[in-house]
Amino acid sequence: MSFVSLTDATLPNMTKRSSIIMLLAVVLAVPHLWAQAPNAASTVPDNSFLLALDAEAGYAICPAPDGGVFAVGARDAEMVLFRISPQGSILSADYLGVGDGSPVYPLSAILDSENKLAIMGRHQQAANARSFILRYDPVLRKTLWSRISEQDFFSTGSLADMPTSDAYAVCLSNFTLEVVRLNRQNGLIMPASAFGYRLDSLTEPKRIRLHQSDVYAVGNHLERARPDQYKGQLPFVLRASMNNGAVAWVKSSPIAPTNNQLLSLAAYDVLVEDGAVYSVLSGMSDGAQVHTFLQKHTLSGDLVWLKEWNMPGIDGRYVSNLFSVPDGFVVYGHGETAFVLKTNKEGEVQWAIRTQFQVEPQHGLYEAIVHDGALYITGTLNSTLPERMYVLKVDLGGKAVACNQLAPMSAAILSVASTPPRTPLLLVPNQPLLILPWPASPPVPFIPKAVLLCSPTEDCTNQPDITFSIDGTACNGGTPALSYTVCNIGATEVSGSVPVWFYPADPTQTSTVAMGSAVLSLGIPLAPGECRSGQLTGLSWLNPSSLQAVYSVVNHDNSLPTPFTLSNLPTTGLEECDYTNNLSSAQLSWPSAPSLNLGPDLILCEKASATLDAGPNFVQYLWQDGSTARTFTATEPGLYYWVEAADACGRIQRDSVFFTFSLLPDTRFGDTVICPGQSVVYTLPGFNTYQWAPAAGLSCTNCSVVTAKPAAPTTYTLLATDTLGCVLRDTFTISFYSSKPALQCPPNITVTATPAANAAVVTYTAPTASTNCPCGAAVGVLTQGLPSGANFPVGVTTVCYSAEDGCLSTTNCCFTVSVAAPPPADQPCDVKETPCLRFEILGISQNAKKEKTYRMRVVNKCAAELVHVAYELPQGIVAVAPSNGVTYTAPSGRQYSVRNPNLSPQRSIRFSSIGPGIALGGADIFQYTLPPQANPLFIYVSARLAPQTYVETHLDVFGCTVQQTQTLVDSETGERTRQEVDAAAVAVFPNPTTDRVYVDARVWPAGRMRVQVVDAFGRVLWDDANALSGALYTLPVAAHWPAGVYHLTAWAPDGQRFSARVVK
Repeated sequence: MSFVSLTDATLPNMTKRSSIIMLLAVVLAVPHLWAQAPNAASTVPDNSFLLALDAEAGYAICPAPDGGVFAVGARDAEMVLFRISPQGSILSADYLGVGDGSPVYPLSAILDSENKLAIMGRHQQAANARSFILRYDPVLRKTLWSRISEQDFFSTGSLADMPTSDAYAVCLSNFTLEVVRLNRQNGLIMPASAFGYRLDSLTEPKRIRLHQSDVYAVGNHLERARPDQYKGQLPFVLRASMNNGAVAWVKSSPIAPTNNQLLSLAAYDVLVEDGAVYSVLSGMSDGAQVHTFLQKHTLSGDLVWLKEWNMPGIDGRYVSNLFSVPDGFVVYGHGETAFVLKTNKEGEVQWAIRTQFQVEPQHGLYEAIVHDGALYITGTLNSTLPERMYVLKVDLGGKAVACNQLAPMSAAILSVASTPPRTPLLLVPNQPLLILPWPASPPVPFIPKAVLLCSPTEDCTNQPDITFSIDGTACNGGTPALSYTVCNIGATEVSGSVPVWFYPADPTQTSTVAMGSAVLSLGIPLAPGECRSGQLTGLSWLNPSSLQAVYSVVNHDNSLPTPFTLSNLPTTGLEECDYTNNLSSAQLSWPSAPSLNLGPDLILCEKASATLDAGPNFVQYLWQDGSTARTFTATEPGLYYWVEAADACGRIQRDSVFFTFSLLPDTRFGDTVICPGQSVVYTLPGFNTYQWAPAAGLSCTNCSVVTAKPAAPTTYTLLATDTLGCVLRDTFTISFYSSKPALQCPPNITVTATPAANAAVVTYTAPTASTNCPCGAAVGVLTQGLPSGANFPVGVTTVCYSAEDGCLSTTNCCFTVSVAAPPPADQPCDVKETPCLRFEILGISQNAKKEKTYRMRVVNKCAAELVHVAYELPQGIVAVAPSNGVTYTAPSGRQYSVRNPNLSPQRSIRFSSIGPGIALGGADIFQYTLPPQANPLFIYVSARLAPQTYVETHLDVFGCTVQQTQTLVDSETGERTRQEVDAAAVAVFPNPTTDRVYVDARVWPAGRMRVQVVDAFGRVLWDDANALSGALYTLPVAAHWPAGVYHLTAWAPDGQRFSARVVK
């Protein structure tokens, strides 16, 4: 190994106070590296080194059989493998020729039990990247096999060795967690060994660990809010069987979001030891700052604790590795710089260091290992130089500064509240996993170029080197204290007094004011390599009531303005070898304060004394009368007794209690009126036993909180006894509101069925219910008969309704619906048949204004629906009714929009179906009225069937008799109106007749009407004074009545009169 020697002659100005960072490029004919020359008193151990290599990036590192390491990186978009000795020599450097020529990104590497390397990664960075895995023999320097996934996998990938199964446990991800066993000898999937999981939705695993026969996996998943939206990124820990894939448990985030922000957290590493599962989390819970956590679960998945590490000055940090060492954990991660934490088994920070140089995280999970008592790190320097891959080795004592490229940093545990970890929805994707062969060529050796990053340090053979660390806090006799350790790691002894100053912030980074100081009096000189521990008391700035961040600078007199650099030390005149370790920090935490609690106010049933006890966990007591005992006897009622107590840390608490005698009231709860079904909650705290009676309607008969929900008015009694035997008696009643509901039915209804029908659709207004009940409205319910809009059969149907209000009071009412038998079907006076449609004239009537109303029927025998039908209007004529744009309602209830006039194909009045048109034998009647001057003999009719079938014909009126009526027509709707002449709506048919005549008086109010028939000689042939109006009346025509003209007259119940001529 060759070195560049730096002597006083070559660097005359290089002293302890002026550090120089050198970049020394050494092109090696054979692989070499920089390493510090052995020096027992040096601040850098002889086995520490920092090496930069001419590769674009460092991705993974794993142990080598000889105690060194293998470092895997990328060079010229190809994968390279460096073998580095424990002393820092580059033993070999090879291109590993795998793949199809596209860029290769190694992300994971392990050394298996047969001393073979397994390397895993992605073959490109695109979204459709696939994962590869290869096995490499470092002795033969040969790739044994190489495989690639058929599916696109994007995760970092994770590996674990399974020696007893001669397999690798491999973790992949395509928005799922895929765990599979690969045969170590050929890379093929072993039978029945591939298992897939998905948590809620998109799942990205980070790391798997094996413990006994189970696999433990960590990563993150997206919580789905709806199919196209996610609520955040949550960490997870999963335990499953490697034998059959069965999931034992899976836990998601124990951290709740803050500031209404979505979580963005992931779990990066997991350890299983001593019956517990430890995992590290990093990410954001508040949308602003990256947080880092350590959590502990039991093997059954129960969360034991959750702790957060506070690391000021490390921006964008995340933790990638968690290692177990005998006395705690080692944690590695990086943000803009790399950092290392050393904690105990409870996660409490013992020391923390970070790099002085910036790095570019590759977001791998195999960038660091703990191997042979040292921490090895690889990664990528944030540099424009071609030598960007670095390998750093440091010891695990937290003292090594590795060529002055590591410095102490502040780190401490914060108090954090955990939420119950949620259990995400576990889905098992049914997606086969295939592993395909991948090309591999023999490795190609190359000679690397090494770059030396080093701050030279002076020879420490003739100087001491003092370090000071805060070990914790202590409390003794009401006084807080700091536990500390001072060491001399230099080459000569330290004697006399050494000052230490304390700051609330890092005095080398920010402007701050010292809180105070202490003097370490070394009565016996501190020998080289010796450490002493002790306690500092009398520090007024100590605050055992809260957490405190404390920075200490040893061998300093506070004469430098802050911020200052450690290179400006010493200010005391005591020269040291190294001042970079004179700064240390700690997060002070204190024992929890004992609880001072005199208990609740004392109420005695009878006159007596009471002993008040402040508890044994305090060192000083002071009662209101000046006494200082732990207990006090209270005898006078109506007074507050108080005590002040100081604990071992000097924290003072105060509590008081009121002492009196009980005068329990006889009644506490008043009578209550409620709605049926409601409940009343009675709360009576402070008693020892309870007796509520009767039990009916009570949720509990011996509780302090009782919900009463009686089914009927009930009087309850209560006996409550306190711990002193005092009894409270109470009686109270729960009754119901009373009410009188009302229900108003409509009047009796009489209708006539349509021709050929044995029932009629009857619509009525549902009865209205009312009540004075405050508990809820009365609601009418049909209890007998048919609902409105139903088909009522011919005859009389009784319809009854009942109403019940919120007070459970009821009432009812009834009415009848009478359906008269239908008259004979209308007989058309002209009919025209077409293949699909039959057109009919049912009748023509003329009112007193000489306006003729035409009743037309269309029957559609085909499946195509009727779109519209149009009846010809004489030239220049507009129908009196219905008006243009109105909605015409046919007797069937169907509705049609009216165009009056319609001009195509000729002048007409058109009825267009609203909704489905008639079809398959359906028929409808259309009615329109023409002015007196219109008297057509032929009527052209056109119709359209869906979608575009047109039918036309001509009807004639030669066979139609024009009936004379008093009917007036509503010009808007085309319906007959009763506003002027009520008899206008009365019809007589058939006319002429042979054996009977129907008088349609349904438009008249129900009641008794009179029907009379007189012949041409004035003789009365029929006189019925008990005929029913509001219905269809049948008048028999006697056979002996001669043929001729008869005069029919009908009188309505309200005096209206109707007359018509009837021809026999």
